[in-house]
Amino acid sequence: MYEREILNAIRKRQAQQHGKVYVREEDKAIAEDFYAAAMHEMRHGSRTRAKEIGRIAVAAYELYNPQTLDDAAPTRQIVKGINLPDIMHQDVVRQRLGL
Repeated sequence: MYEREILNAIRKRQAQQHGKVYVREEDKAIAEDFYAAAMHEMRHGSRTRAKEIGRIAVAAYELYNPQTLDDAAPTRQIVKGINLPDIMHQDVVRQRLGL
């Protein structure tokens, strides 16, 4: 699954740039960023691109693996002009993007 390879590359790069160990909360923020990017593409009529990015968001949420309501609460209310739902996980992404 190339989505996980993309996410792992992002994790490594960010950890190297910041000189720190990667933490779980950053996985959630990455997933939110990909979800927002997918919704942005959907708003602007690029359904194919939205679904490609959405699959990466799904993979990111699967890696993050929210287990509680606190885990599923987004870190931000708005990302790149996109309002995030109160609860975020891979099934929300699938439903919103028709995956």
